[in-house]
Amino acid sequence: LIIGIGPFPALGVSGAAFGTALAPIASVGIALFLIYKRKVIIRPPRHYTLIPDLALVKSITRVGVPTGLQAILLNLGGLLLFRKLGVLEHSAAAQAAYTICYNQLFSLVTWASFGLRVASATLMGQNLGAGKRDRGRHSVYIVAGMGAVYAVALGVVFWFFPYPLMLLFDAVDGHVYEFGVSLLRYTALSGIFLTSTLALTGGLQGAGDTKTPMYIAFVTQIGVLVGLAELFDFLGVLSAELAWLAILLSHLSRWVLTQTFFSWGKWEKSLAELHRA
Repeated sequence: LIIGIGPFPALGVSGAAFGTALAPIASVGIALFLIYKRKVIIRPPRHYTLIPDLALVKSITRVGVPTGLQAILLNLGGLLLFRKLGVLEHSAAAQAAYTICYNQLFSLVTWASFGLRVASATLMGQNLGAGKRDRGRHSVYIVAGMGAVYAVALGVVFWFFPYPLMLLFDAVDGHVYEFGVSLLRYTALSGIFLTSTLALTGGLQGAGDTKTPMYIAFVTQIGVLVGLAELFDFLGVLSAELAWLAILLSHLSRWVLTQTFFSWGKWEKSLAELHRA
């Protein structure tokens, strides 16, 4: 749809938009087919009823809604920062560098981090179910360490080999390349904090605490990231470099808060009260 293949005309940016909207249809169709064929790990009941299980709905809502809101806050923070980049002198170049380096290249870090978050949540949930709280905590820290090692390896590539990475997007000239190299070096550090943070987030979610990550996402993505961008703009000093710094500081603050709440959070108190009951 972007470049045009066979009977499909080249639609450029519109093709990218259409493709983004249509792509989930295939994955949802495959998922529904697997569920219907009972090829999933958690299988649906053989007989369905139109009467909802309100207790189950309440439980799903309590756990799922904060997780969904967390994702919205993270995307909203990125969107508002992208909007702020539009006021810079070389706004198009800054937005292009952000799209290439943060939305595309940095996704090598974020995709792996999301997988580690799921693994961390699973390990925590399994160990808590087995009554092994300390082993669950230890498992989460192991996952966080694995993520940090992976992020360091990618960070070395981001820091020392920006040219071949930018060449993949034919962006090796002018301000786009300049901004891109700068952003890649900031993300080389941000990735370490992000992978560890998402592993710890998975630990909280695996223990049933989905509200704390949502609050942390609001503080860091809206308060720190967007707040700093607004402050720099208000002071008249906003630049691409300071926008990248805001990203790094938001990841750092998110790691600090998540680490703090995981170490001394309420999830352990709730488990202790449940055990006494």
